[in-house]
Amino acid sequence: FDFVRTYLTTEGVRGCAFLNMAADFPDPASPPRRAIAAIKGGLRDRVARLVGEALPDVPAATAERRAGAVFLLLEGALADATAFDSLWPLDTARAAAEDLL
Repeated sequence: FDFVRTYLTTEGVRGCAFLNMAADFPDPASPPRRAIAAIKGGLRDRVARLVGEALPDVPAATAERRAGAVFLLLEGALADATAFDSLWPLDTARAAAEDLL
């Protein structure tokens, strides 16, 4: 969440570049959309690994669900911080993620 805050407060940033690009390529089978899905999937995998490390005593299925929720909180916060031109979505999402962990 700290990285996203830094990213969003950088001059000239207009939200998630991958979501912006996805809007320009409506065909999910197109090379750009496949690349975006791979990049987003890599981020989701990273979040899952970090959540798993943070919750070593939690059953794997529970950790996986929580990782999915944290990923969606992060992605949603990135989109809505841009839509609202405010960091409150990021702050709210971070607090919710902390509650999950």
